[in-house]
Amino acid sequence: MDGEPQYSIQVRDWKADDAVAATDFSFKNPTDAEKVDLKDLRGTDELPEHFQIGEAQ
Repeated sequence: MDGEPQYSIQVRDWKADDAVAATDFSFKNPTDAEKVDLKDLRGTDELPEHFQIGEAQ
């Protein structure tokens, strides 16, 4: 599709047994980045014009 993101993923050392723990998939923030609530960005120029905030799930 035109305008859609394009990417590829290479998976290596795939684990599919008990060696995989939930903590293997936890987010580790290596920087001082902070979570931003999208509702706080309404009315600012931080979001693209076509961005729409939906209902929380």
